[in-house]
Amino acid sequence: MNVQLYNKTVKLIFTAFLVLAIASILQPFISLLGGAQNIAHKFTGGVGFYEILNVIITIVVLGATILFVWGLYNLKSIVDGPEAQGAVNLVFIAAAIAVLSALLSFFIGGILLALIGIAVAILYIMGYNGMKTAPGLPQPARDGANLLFIGAILELVGAVIGIIPVVGPILAAIIFLAAFILYIIGWKKVATQVA
Repeated sequence: MNVQLYNKTVKLIFTAFLVLAIASILQPFISLLGGAQNIAHKFTGGVGFYEILNVIITIVVLGATILFVWGLYNLKSIVDGPEAQGAVNLVFIAAAIAVLSALLSFFIGGILLALIGIAVAILYIMGYNGMKTAPGLPQPARDGANLLFIGAILELVGAVIGIIPVVGPILAAIIFLAAFILYIIGWKKVATQVA
């Protein structure tokens, strides 16, 4: 394994995911404020600050997700061994589907996006499960993958609960917040520089 390239790539992945997580956590609140401002502007006209901010946050989420996918694409060819490469490839596929889902969210919603979210979470679970035992990954990366695996399980639970009308999205948001925290800590461990 090219250690220098590995270190550079996992740092990119962590940075992209950190930006993605922070933007994703902020997005529902900004959308809520934008919706309230939008209602007010129906009477007064114009476009509000939060509506513009919501578009910017959506673009940031999409850009960070693309960088995350790009980093994973590169990582799968850097790590040693078929187990590590296969596990990282599953995470790459899940992240690529998440990018597609983010693009589709401009045009579709509801149950179809929820089903895509469930499929993505299942792929993440499989990929992170493989990463936590892959001998081709450094020990800090395997330790981080264990946290990522738990986060992916929470993501799956949140995606399923999110389908429930009214209370589902609220409960899912709390679960997704916990998953994002585990993901941030997990990717930080994966990004531990190796000598």
